[in-house]
Amino acid sequence: MVGQIASIDGVEKVTERKGFGVQYDFPLHDEYGSNDIIYPLTEEEMQGIDSYVTEGTADTEALLSGEQVLVAGNDTVEEIYGWKFQVGDKVTLHYYDGSGMAEKEVEVAGMLSDVFDRDHNGIEGWFVMPELTMETLAERRIAYGQNADQIFGAISGLAIFIMMFSILSMMNTLITNIVTRKQELAMLESIGMSKGQIRKMLLGESLLLVGVTVGVTMTIGTLCGYILCRMLYGIGAVYMQFRFPVEFALGYVAVLILVPLLITVVSMKSFAREALVERLRGMEC
Repeated sequence: MVGQIASIDGVEKVTERKGFGVQYDFPLHDEYGSNDIIYPLTEEEMQGIDSYVTEGTADTEALLSGEQVLVAGNDTVEEIYGWKFQVGDKVTLHYYDGSGMAEKEVEVAGMLSDVFDRDHNGIEGWFVMPELTMETLAERRIAYGQNADQIFGAISGLAIFIMMFSILSMMNTLITNIVTRKQELAMLESIGMSKGQIRKMLLGESLLLVGVTVGVTMTIGTLCGYILCRMLYGIGAVYMQFRFPVEFALGYVAVLILVPLLITVVSMKSFAREALVERLRGMEC
C-alpha cells in the first residue's frame, strides 16, 4: 500500500502511521466506551522500549501475553481528563476480532516518556502493545470460545444429571407419601372431607416441598455456580463469566411444579376406582 501511494506522480514522501482502533472502559474514573488507537510495537521497537520507560516495567513476556499494556502521553491525559493512568490500573479493551466485538481486561504495566511520542511521529492514542499481541487477539478469542463451549457442555451435562436425579427423587417421595397414606385419606373422606379438599391438601403439601427445593436450588445452587466460575477464572479461564441461567431455571421450576400436579391427579384417579369401603378395610388388615 505504501509503495503504491509513493509511486503516484507528485507524491514526494509517505509517512506510515500504524494503529489499532479500540474502545476502553476505565471504571476507576468512570470512563466507559472511550475511543482510542493502540500503537503496535514491531519486534525491533520492542527491543529498545526499555529506554523509554519512566515508571513501571516493560516485561516482554507479559506484554506479548496480552495481559499488559504500556501508556504513552500520560501528561496529556492529565491535561484533558484531570487524572493519570497509574501502574497496576485495570482497563477493559473492546475491539473487533474479525467476526464480532470482543473484550479483554489488561493491566497498565508502565509509562512511556514524551520522547517516545516524538520519536514515533506523535502517536494518536494512549496505549501501546506489541504488534504480535494484537495479531493473536482474534485467534485467542476463538480458542477461548472453543474452551468455553467444552466447559459449558461438561457443566451443563452434570447440571442436567443432578436435576433429573432430584426430580426422580422427588417423584419417589411424593408417590410413596400418597400411597402409604391411602387408608388415612380414605378415613378423611369417610368423615366428610370431599375429594376436592383432599386433592387441594395433597397439592398444597407437594407444592410446599417444591418451594423448599426451588429455594435451596436458587440460593445455594446459584452461589455454588458463581464460586465455580470465579475459581475457573482464577486458574486462567478468563473467558468464564458468571451469568444466571434464566431459561434453565424457569424450565426446572416448571417441571418441579408439573410433576406433583400429575402425581396427585393420577393417584386420586387410581383411588377413585376402588370403593371407599375397600380402602377403609385396608386399615383393619
